[in-house]
Amino acid sequence: MQKEVALLKRISIRNGLTQIIAIFGGCDLKIYIMKMKKMRAALAAMTIVALTFTACSGDDGEQGPAGPAGAPGNANVNASTFAVTTADWVRIGNSAISRDTLAVASIDQSVVDNGAVHVYQRFTDSTDWNALPFRYLTLDASGQSVTNANVQATYGVGEVSLSFYTDDRLLATIPDMDFKVVVIPSASLVDGIDANNYEEVKMVYGIEEYDLK
Repeated sequence: MQKEVALLKRISIRNGLTQIIAIFGGCDLKIYIMKMKKMRAALAAMTIVALTFTACSGDDGEQGPAGPAGAPGNANVNASTFAVTTADWVRIGNSAISRDTLAVASIDQSVVDNGAVHVYQRFTDSTDWNALPFRYLTLDASGQSVTNANVQATYGVGEVSLSFYTDDRLLATIPDMDFKVVVIPSASLVDGIDANNYEEVKMVYGIEEYDLK
């Protein structure tokens, strides 16, 4: 009798497993059970992480004090770059002085009266900007004498006037140059800047480099 009961239990278990396998579309039951265990472990880990973040987040703190006032705005500071070739210079009469004029629309009467205009020069084979007035050694037109060349600038409403001459008033070939004109309205002026240092002026006023005009 006991043997018949045990046999019936084994048959019942087999039938139950067969039904379970049929329910899962014939997939391996062991694989399914393993996947379920991994899924439960992953859910448990996610729950722990969520609880950890919840426990660590506290109430928002009080708003801190206001920061110091910023520097004056630079939106109205204008910087223009011009390429001036040898042919652009005009000799004044029979003198050794040559001149050229740059049109700068941002120089208005208020800038002339209360603002500032800084002019810088560089040679076309250099990246260094030199504040005007600027002197450098050069040869005269004959190539025989060494002399100091001078480049200067003055400005008025709507323009910058450039001049070139040598100390000995000798004629000299003027090389191609670039000129940068920085126009600063009175409301944007910042004290304590070394205007002869273009890199400092560029940094303080946030000047961006643009293509030559």
